Amino acid sequence: MVNLLPDEKKEILKKEYHLRVFLAGSYFAVISLAILVVILGSYFFLVRQEIGKLEEGAGSKNASTTLAGDMVLVKEINQKLLLLNTRFESMLPTELARVFISYKNDNIKITRIEYQNKENVGYATVKGIARTRESVITLLEDLKQNQSFMNVDLPISDLSKSKDVPFTISLSIKKDEEKRINTDN
Repeated sequence: MVNLLPDEKKEILKKEYHLRVFLAGSYFAVISLAILVVILGSYFFLVRQEIGKLEEGAGSKNASTTLAGDMVLVKEINQKLLLLNTRFESMLPTELARVFISYKNDNIKITRIEYQNKENVGYATVKGIARTRESVITLLEDLKQNQSFMNVDLPISDLSKSKDVPFTISLSIKKDEEKRINTDN
């Protein structure tokens, strides 16, 4: 391609191009700086106000109001802890999981443990897969012998397969604060 512009005109166009790029960059820099000044100015203003409020609040408080506030906080925490403790009077879910782990053998894989605590009874559902039907029956018998459980149920349909048996065991847990789960049975 042949360039028909004279060299003088090329130099003028090159200078004008560089000037336009410089002006656009300068314009962007000035606007960015202005936005930064506005944002930082408002930030410093708000920080100063917060510091002033904190200094005023710290100067006006005395030891007795702080102690009274702390006592109220301690009472609220104790009430919440009492509420949490009464929810799990029968058995903690971690204790329930520990029982199943102690009864299961290598042929049983527990996939899910669900736990609910309603009124005076805790309810649990254990789902899993056993390699053999006999493994499920052994687990069921062990759970029935444990005195902490009232009802231990396994639907008969769960025993239809002889290998890789999916099972769901439902059980009810006695509500007794003093008695904890017996893992020896």
